[in-house]
Parts: sequence; structure tokens; C-alpha cells
Amino acid sequence: MATGATRWPAAPQPRAVSITISAGDTTIGTPLVDPKTGDLFLSGLGFLARIDAAGGDTVWRRPMTLPWNPATPVATDLGIAAVDSGNGVVLLDREDGSALWTTSIDAPAPFAMSSYQRTPHPVFAGPAVLDGTLLVPGLDGVLHVLSAATGERVGGVELGTPVAAPAVVTDDLVILVGTDGGVLAFDVATVAGAGRR
Repeated sequence: MATGATRWPAAPQPRAVSITISAGDTTIGTPLVDPKTGDLFLSGLGFLARIDAAGGDTVWRRPMTLPWNPATPVATDLGIAAVDSGNGVVLLDREDGSALWTTSIDAPAPFAMSSYQRTPHPVFAGPAVLDGTLLVPGLDGVLHVLSAATGERVGGVELGTPVAAPAVVTDDLVILVGTDGGVLAFDVATVAGAGRR
């Protein structure tokens, strides 16, 4: 795979014009490589799409609430979880991109990071997976803990500072970086316990 050879043609042939990522589309953020399918899931200006890794074709494309949605989605056993900036979190069906559940997260935030909005919204960073839950850091200074199966908010951890980057989950720790540059580390058991309340 590391030969330097072109893997996809310069202009992938779309399956259908209505779902294609084409010239002029702007992709943003880092794509997810789904371990179940091997395909890429990526954000663009106003959309999230699944790209066939073998040929580069667009499998599906769905609109998102705001144009600027740079958070990388995350793979779960049940689907693809993505932040819909300015709204909340959505779990998408891998096959067709339909929403399996949507959870709005509304809370005060100290500043707006979503484009084309003057009203601050707490959800900007992508989710992380921990033991059947999704960890969603917020600009409201809370690590929101959602059930990966239902999207229900099952707990939260007060962070004391806004967070605009996804959590990193290790064997022992959940690590976050605040917008003030401070690094926060929580014991995995503490965060998992917040999701069992």
C-alpha cells in the first residue's frame, strides 16, 4: 500500500449525481476509516459522506445542520456517530446514512465556534467511544456521556473549562485539552461511572 502509486483515479466516477462529492466540494477535518467496512467517512462544508475506499466513489452523502462541521466521526458497533455542530450528536446507519437517533445538546457556551452563528452552541468536538457510551466534550465545560445505543444522556463530568477537541481514551485515562490549553485527565472508571448514574 505504501508504493506511492495512485490508488484512485483523479476524478472518481460517482454512482449518482445527487450524492457525489465533486469538484468544488470542500472536505474538512480528518476522515474516519471504518474498521467494519474499510470505507472513509468524512465531513465537508455542509455534509457528511461515506466514500468507498476501493474506488473513491461516494456511497452516500447527507446534509448537516451548519456548513462548518470539522469534527471527525467515530465508528461504533451500531453505526457512525457524528457531531452535528450547532445541534448535537447523530448516529448514522453505515449502509445508507439515515439517522438511527439524534440527540440535541443545549447548554450555555462562552463563545461561538460554529460558522454562520452568533449564538454560542456547546457541541463542536467529535465524540469518543467508551464502554457502550459516547463521550462528547462541550464548550459548556461538560463531558457529556451518551448511550451509544439510544443517544440518551446518561451522565456527565464537569470539566471546569470549555473543550473544543475530542477526548482521547486510553486503557486507564480519558484525556482532554481545554480551550485554555490545559490538559485534563480522568480515570476511565470515573468517566464510565458517570455514565451509569
